[in-house]
Amino acid sequence: MIWPTSPPHVSLYPWQWLRRNSYDPQLEPTTIAGVHPPQVVEDKILWSAGIVKDPPTVAYEDVMKDELGVYKWLQKIDQFGFCFVTGVPPTTEDTEALIKRINSIRHTQ
Repeated sequence: MIWPTSPPHVSLYPWQWLRRNSYDPQLEPTTIAGVHPPQVVEDKILWSAGIVKDPPTVAYEDVMKDELGVYKWLQKIDQFGFCFVTGVPPTTEDTEALIKRINSIRHTQ
């Protein structure tokens, strides 16, 4: 947000905060696949070598099943900086389908 002051002041707000604090219009809670997603976790988790015992992980079938699975995957990526996906079939097509759940593929040279 750019405030009309002299000199102009710029404020940055996470989109989750803006949505939660919308008063005009007041927004209804967002649903993903008809389900209210878990509470937004805004804290980043700093990890050490101990994360190898319980790394952030989601199942391929959950990510491919619905948007709630994608949400959980992206939430872990945001929180930890990475997330393993287990059970991915070992084919180029299935790997591409997984990646396309969160972004388009950019071909590089």
